Amino acid sequence: RIGYNESYRATVPDYLLTFPSPFAASVRPKEKATVHGVVFSGIPRADFFRLWISEGGSSFYQLQAVETVPYGTDKKLRAITFTEKQPLNLGVFGIEPRIDYPPARDYIEYIRRGAREQQLEQ
Repeated sequence: RIGYNESYRATVPDYLLTFPSPFAASVRPKEKATVHGVVFSGIPRADFFRLWISEGGSSFYQLQAVETVPYGTDKKLRAITFTEKQPLNLGVFGIEPRIDYPPARDYIEYIRRGAREQQLEQ
């Protein structure tokens, strides 16, 4: 269990939910896309570190600052999220470096259940 002071439902404009593996989700920049989620603030350092390690740490993710818009406001608040680690730039060789996988059925249901519990709009 991770401790936190407060949470709020929000969107992350110009980002897209992606699946770098069937059992991992991430977000990446994409114009006119929107990700819905929950922002948790005031996570104690020890809890944040445990979360970081449980998600694979720097082997799979990097920390990314994003602008969030809390539901029902036009306010923009910065938050930190885990994004997939950037692969080598294979584009110079004409190779698409990112592969999106379909999420595993259990994993997508886990995400949907959390979205319902948090009453996210999408």
